[in-house]
Amino acid sequence: MTNILLIVLIVVVITNIILTLTRKVNIDVKPQLRDLEDQITKFDTLLDKTNKDIKEDFRTNREEINDQAKKSREEQASTLNSFKESQSKTITSFQDEFKINTKE
Repeated sequence: MTNILLIVLIVVVITNIILTLTRKVNIDVKPQLRDLEDQITKFDTLLDKTNKDIKEDFRTNREEINDQAKKSREEQASTLNSFKESQSKTITSFQDEFKINTKE
């Protein structure tokens, strides 16, 4: 009895597989492909815009950093020059005092 049921079950499964494979399925994927293509085009456009924006931001940041570095170098040079002048005056003052003290 179980053998007969097994054989019937196997025949039904094989028949089901054959019918499933031979039946023509008519699925229209063209609208989905068009939607996907439109979405990819929009994404590509957005990516290009983002890329341009990022490049512009980097360019602006480079210019700002270069300006800040230039101002910093100028400020350092100015500070060093004023320190140099101050030290030069101090040394000259010491030399003058030393000359005065050695003459006495």
